[in-house]
Amino acid sequence: MDLSERQKNILLAIINEFITSDIPVGSEIVTSKYNVGASPATIRYEMVRLSEKGLLKKSYASAGRIPTALGIRYYLNSLMDTSDVDVLLEVRLRQLIHKLRYERDKLIKEILLFLVETTKLTSLLITQSGMTYSGVYHLLDQFEDKEKVKQILLLLDDTNILRDMIHKYAELGEVKVLIGEETSFQSLADTAIIYTKVNIQNSEPVIIATIGSKRVNYSEVIPVIKMVSQAIDQKNSGW
Repeated sequence: MDLSERQKNILLAIINEFITSDIPVGSEIVTSKYNVGASPATIRYEMVRLSEKGLLKKSYASAGRIPTALGIRYYLNSLMDTSDVDVLLEVRLRQLIHKLRYERDKLIKEILLFLVETTKLTSLLITQSGMTYSGVYHLLDQFEDKEKVKQILLLLDDTNILRDMIHKYAELGEVKVLIGEETSFQSLADTAIIYTKVNIQNSEPVIIATIGSKRVNYSEVIPVIKMVSQAIDQKNSGW
């Protein structure tokens, strides 16, 4: 999809503001907080154009716009700058993997807890035979609507649906993002699942993932998931 530099800057500003504030974003906010080099009127015009391309949509509650799944996907593929992972965090993870290198089940449990702590998201382990999760309380932090949390948990408990959907796209060592609207499930519409397939101790591959609001800070969480995948892969040569 071809966008002008101005459209890219406006889309990036809207997505960054949406991730930060969780409110529909209007031209005034873009003008006052982001240096996009355009007047409010021009920004409003470009927001309409971006909406016509399917990257933004109007909020029912205000005149502002929020990103669609297509808009977030464009951001992930073309606009996002990832953050560097703290070196001490990486050292801690590698020490954890080395310490528990002969205790596979305990290692997986500790990796899930590590992800919960570092990403502040619910973490998932998906195998061919089931799913376990940790840090469910973070869903309550991410979503004010408790009924929405209930529906997400019901879907997580129905392991076949989510397992089959994620396994369909997962590739060993690759970090993927499944934006809720890209699924056919209304209960996942406002979520984002960031996941990777790993091979722990050279056994059957499993999926390690986080699930949270689609407002998740992708630029911080994706590098953490990638770090976990790479650390496990590098340790595999020693197992």
